[in-house]
Amino acid sequence: MNGIECPYCKKLDAVSNALELREGEHKVECIACQKEFFATGKTYLKFHSKKTNCREGKHEFTEWVRHDFESDWYIRMNIMPNICEPHSIWSRRCVDCDEVEASDELPFGSALPEHLKEA
Repeated sequence: MNGIECPYCKKLDAVSNALELREGEHKVECIACQKEFFATGKTYLKFHSKKTNCREGKHEFTEWVRHDFESDWYIRMNIMPNICEPHSIWSRRCVDCDEVEASDELPFGSALPEHLKEA
């Protein structure tokens, strides 16, 4: 929400009952200089969306994908390469929600662990 500025004294939030005003033109009085002026209100709608949670916790996951992290990746990302050994991580994402499953760090280039194949 934008505050109402008085066109005379330039005080921001010059109207004490701004939240009570609806759309259209309203004659109001500045709380600082006591001069009257017109304030025009407009209403805007903005929607945000996000995925729903899966019903009964039953996720439909994509196939497992391996992500390989080499030392030069850490250099490019400006992360401390001296403490980051090359490694791999396997992950998969639910096609309906934002749920992600991921393995622990594994030796670089590791195949998908057996216990994840069964999951």
